[in-house]
Amino acid sequence: MTARDKMLLGEFDYDLRPTPSFPLIDTRKERRDRWLLKRYGLPAMYWRGLLKGRA
Repeated sequence: MTARDKMLLGEFDYDLRPTPSFPLIDTRKERRDRWLLKRYGLPAMYWRGLLKGRA
């Protein structure tokens, strides 16, 4: 998290080089939609999907 409602996605390989999972999206730039995914999307997927064996 970089601000109250913004976040950036930092992904690195074992040699500590940046390796984005999504090549078309710049993951080094902070965005609000990533914060929304962390805040609302991931908990819903966890509690409603993973724990019930749907993932």
